[in-house]
Amino acid sequence: MSDMDKSISFMHLKIKVTAALNNMYGVLSSLHLTEEYLQLNLGDKKIMDVFGSEFPFAYFNKSLDEYKDLKTEMAETTCRGTYVTLISTFEDYAYDVLRRYFTLNSEKIKEESAQTTFADLHSYVSSHGPMQGLIENLVDKKLRNKKTTELLGVIASYCKSGVATKLADEVKRVDEHSLVRNAIIHNDGYITNDLVKFDPAKYGATVKRVSITFRECIDLSHLIFKITKEFELQLLPNVIKEADIVAICKEIYIKTGDCKPAKYKKIIKGLLGIVVRSAEITHYLSELDSKIYDVRHEQYRAKLDWLINRYVT
Repeated sequence: MSDMDKSISFMHLKIKVTAALNNMYGVLSSLHLTEEYLQLNLGDKKIMDVFGSEFPFAYFNKSLDEYKDLKTEMAETTCRGTYVTLISTFEDYAYDVLRRYFTLNSEKIKEESAQTTFADLHSYVSSHGPMQGLIENLVDKKLRNKKTTELLGVIASYCKSGVATKLADEVKRVDEHSLVRNAIIHNDGYITNDLVKFDPAKYGATVKRVSITFRECIDLSHLIFKITKEFELQLLPNVIKEADIVAICKEIYIKTGDCKPAKYKKIIKGLLGIVVRSAEITHYLSELDSKIYDVRHEQYRAKLDWLINRYVT
């Protein structure tokens, strides 16, 4: 069997990042094309004068100049939303990786010293079941409110990855992006003290608002992919091993009841970039048939269902 080149966690991140960028490109393209069209058709009139009062024109009766002003604001809003989504997706990946680590190595939980309360445990356990509730609580305690460098440091320590050192410049840039995201969400886009401390020369005037264009979003997406791909090099052999393949086999079996290796091999190749032999598929299925509700893989069922639906008709 050839080496796996990506995990389910990475595929989930990749699809969400790609979707966020595609949505941004679509909106920005529509704004530009609309301006071109209005330049040809409006003249000195307003939108309702030319296109009538049907929805949505009655709520957007603008002249060409008014539209151009709004276009800049709408483009900025779109890019800000994309930017926030990208950072959140990157953080979700880190949470997912640590959940996966403890799910596959539940005996390691007893070595942890994270503080919790019965109220916390009750909340998580009632939502996720005993083992997964305990894991959710532990992961949340370890990663909540962490900076990007701290967040990567935590998951890297469990997965034996040196990504935070090897890609220190890239991680620092994502840290900056994360602080900008916080300014957008918590300070209406105005520069915060945290940004001033991070780079006084760049963010010295706290009365300014940060400006986000599609270029910042593209730069951030490149950083996210570079860091996560480097991280995957250690995550896969040290933590995941064959667990994602087994989880996919389980989910396909539950959805289809099909025992023919060809379907499994195609989906696994599409999701994980790995070629699995028919004999290996048969072996995994023979084990799954007797323990189809193995708790080790329950946490991934929602993600797998979302991914596999792209392949199973």
